[in-house]
Amino acid sequence: LARAVRTRRFWWLAVGYIAGLYAWYAVQVHQTKYLVEIGFSATDAAWALGAVSLVAVPGQIGLGYLSDRIGREWVWAIGCLGFVICCLALIALERTPTPFLLYVMVTAQGALGYGLTSVMGAITAEIFQGRHYGSIFGTLMLLMIGGGAAGPWLTGAIHDATGSYAIGFWIAGGLSLVSAVAIWLAAPRKVRA
Repeated sequence: LARAVRTRRFWWLAVGYIAGLYAWYAVQVHQTKYLVEIGFSATDAAWALGAVSLVAVPGQIGLGYLSDRIGREWVWAIGCLGFVICCLALIALERTPTPFLLYVMVTAQGALGYGLTSVMGAITAEIFQGRHYGSIFGTLMLLMIGGGAAGPWLTGAIHDATGSYAIGFWIAGGLSLVSAVAIWLAAPRKVRA
């Protein structure tokens, strides 16, 4: 662990994971309240949250399988793109609350965005494989959880200050892009056995 934290790759992973989970939980925690706020029924908003998990299962399996063929960075980028699309759909839903945009948001978030979990461990293992993998991955997970906690908190604080989720969703979408770039810079493809 002491050697790992002195590498750039460790810190690129940390940035990628923190930013990725920031976006994930900023959306997940606030989407139901947001959908009700912009005019969807409580039933439709709850359905959307549940549907995200349903479409996530085949997405995670498919993207995990795909990552063995095209590389972890590509699948991480696809997952981040899912959250970018999700955030853009959420922002658009405020002006145009249509079922189509709701389906786009659900599918992008679940089938693509939740695919991040299929490669988190594999990315770290390809760079830091060996007997110290557990302590390195555990430390990265602690950092990642910080991003997962900051996302909903800051998004909620922005909503409370402005009365809108738009800025919070823009930040989450932007951090999804940061996350994708950070994982490319960590470059597990250059270390993979």
